[in-house]
Amino acid sequence: MLTPCQANVEQPEQFVAPYKELKENLTPEDQIYFMDGVHPPHNTIASYGWIQQGQTKHLKTNHGRKRTNLNGALNLAAKELFYVEDERLNSQTIIVLLNQRLEKQEPGKISMILDHARYYHSQIVTDFLTEHPPIVLKFIPPD
Repeated sequence: MLTPCQANVEQPEQFVAPYKELKENLTPEDQIYFMDGVHPPHNTIASYGWIQQGQTKHLKTNHGRKRTNLNGALNLAAKELFYVEDERLNSQTIIVLLNQRLEKQEPGKISMILDHARYYHSQIVTDFLTEHPPIVLKFIPPD
């Protein structure tokens, strides 16, 4: 098995063991979600194609640097996805996303597994989580 030269091979175990423990201790009402933000651009990106030798093909593309910003959460067990789209991803959009989940949640804990984006650590999000104890953020180990 090949390992990237800068990879910390012990790091995945820092996530896998607590994740397994979380899954083993779920009640029927508890839910686990994987949450992340993505920023797909609107521009065409040529990556692969068949063009007859000696011919040139032109791909039309958009101009500018506009992109869509999405933050979503996926429940693998229930195959449930919900997301927020906005001009920017920030603390407020995270709270909108968490409120979407709270509106549907029966009694039970909501565990959100996510990266270390700054907006997840903001005071606004911390205050929101204090007021809504069913939601628990579980951060993956940093790079």
